[in-house]
Amino acid sequence: MYETTLTVLGRVATAVTQVTFNDGGLKASFRLASRERRFDRDQQTWVDGAQLFMGVVCWRSLADRVVATLRVGDPVIVRGKLRTREYEKDGQMHTVVEVEATSIGPDLARCSASVVRRDAEAAGDGGVDRSKSAGDEERQPDQWDVGRRAEAAVGA
Repeated sequence: MYETTLTVLGRVATAVTQVTFNDGGLKASFRLASRERRFDRDQQTWVDGAQLFMGVVCWRSLADRVVATLRVGDPVIVRGKLRTREYEKDGQMHTVVEVEATSIGPDLARCSASVVRRDAEAAGDGGVDRSKSAGDEERQPDQWDVGRRAEAAVGA
């Protein structure tokens, strides 16, 4: 009933892995690295704080887009539900904390992006991209592109 939702900013720390199930369902997962950064007034400089690594899992069409789009090092904003799960390995129980993502997008403070709108997808015609003009080159229908230009001023 009560779910813990959160938003995490960070960088994709591992390659995105995907699992396709027998029924055609798709799951994608990766690790996200997020580091606290704060201004130290005494030293008049930015300093790095603790680093957090967190698993991110997503399903269906979001998983498909994540697989097609994200690469290690990409700055992203992840929003989702905080989940824990347990598993046994070598006779010991382990607990994993991860985010079941409902939204993932580029962090535009640290990169640039080109967005392909899917107005037709909401209308139910399979996500055909109608935003292209006659001279545009062919694009994958479920892909948004993240420009991989790090901003030196941000310290990326």
